[in-house]
Amino acid sequence: MTSPAPPSKDYNHRAFIAVAESYGKAAHVVAAGPRLPHPAPVGMLACHSMELALKAVLLANGAGEEDLKRHGHRLPELLDASGLDWSDLDRELVDFCADAMKEHAFRYIDMNRYFRLGEGAAVLELCDQIFHACLQVVMPGARRSLVSGS
Repeated sequence: MTSPAPPSKDYNHRAFIAVAESYGKAAHVVAAGPRLPHPAPVGMLACHSMELALKAVLLANGAGEEDLKRHGHRLPELLDASGLDWSDLDRELVDFCADAMKEHAFRYIDMNRYFRLGEGAAVLELCDQIFHACLQVVMPGARRSLVSGS
């Protein structure tokens, strides 16, 4: 008996923005839920949302699987590659998130710095800002909220 073939990867902008939305919503749910001993899950969920939303823009602009792999998890590189105007972003926060993602380090980060950033509130704001800008490229006119009940 042969095993079924693994499902093919779905490298399209709508799939990526849908998953980005799911991660973003999950970040907000976890942030609003019971107080965790460490805020790492919120940061990681939000950062994955941002990464996938940016990759959705790249796919919408004709990028392929290899292009996405080349950019990896590097948020600053993905922001630049998107071609969008990100001049209003807090670049220090972007760099902080990029460093944390690169090292899978949200669980190991300097807690004093994280708390200075608002215990994740700033990361959630950044996630919302990036997600909504990307959503308008991928699905112009679409209205979504990452906050449950909104």
